[in-house]
Amino acid sequence: MPTALFILPICAALAIFIGYLMATPFTFGSSAVLSLTFAVLVVPVLLRWHHAALIACWNATMIIYFIPGQPRIGELVAILSIFIAIVTRTLNKESDFIRVPALNGPLFFMAAVVFITAELTGGLGARQLGAETWGAKRYIGLFTAMLSYYAFTATRLPQENAKWLASLFFLGGVTAFVSDLAYAAGSNFYWLFAFFPADIAAHQAFTETTLKRFSGLSWAAIAALNFLLVRYGITGVFDLKKPWRILLLIACGLVSMLGGYRSSVLVFAITFTVQFFYEG
Repeated sequence: MPTALFILPICAALAIFIGYLMATPFTFGSSAVLSLTFAVLVVPVLLRWHHAALIACWNATMIIYFIPGQPRIGELVAILSIFIAIVTRTLNKESDFIRVPALNGPLFFMAAVVFITAELTGGLGARQLGAETWGAKRYIGLFTAMLSYYAFTATRLPQENAKWLASLFFLGGVTAFVSDLAYAAGSNFYWLFAFFPADIAAHQAFTETTLKRFSGLSWAAIAALNFLLVRYGITGVFDLKKPWRILLLIACGLVSMLGGYRSSVLVFAITFTVQFFYEG
């Protein structure tokens, strides 16, 4: 009972403070405090499901708008996941990374090439400590992608969960359509660009006077196509007892062409052919 009396005033004060911050949710201070509060609340969830969260968020197009450079949510989750995995490995010797020595060398070599290239072309360009160059986001994205390999291989997936986790990996890419939707819906929905990158909808804006290109819809459709192939396989998609799968595959294929990219057709054709071969 005394514990409850102690916790209740803290929760009430926190609720009032968060309500005050919600009056200006898009300022840097409010966003930082709200995000920190949310992060503290989800710590128990992350400790248990950080690897699944990484898989689900990696292909998502959501961004963290109040952090300089607006990194993708997948990059942030990758850093958190590798940190939790290292701490877990330190405390539990039975937990170990999946070791593939043949990949370590190429990754380190690539990191060295990227770093040397950055230094020879003016530095990382983060406009920090008096630097006058831009472009750090590109390099940080490359280094984070390399780091994410170790985050992905930090935990061995249970065989029974492999299919739905692979499905989540590709379904995250479906969020790319939100940027196109926000631009098409008008200025009342532009607040969505705080969470989804506006550069995806830029192609739609630049081609308004000519043939429109819906890049976000195209990428979302390709992600949906990959999900169908992973979840059901070619045999399952063409199961005549469930014709909705074939219709959905055709619909996603047609929508993927709205971006105007010939590469989308080529990528899907290669993916379909490779899976067709492996399914026998």
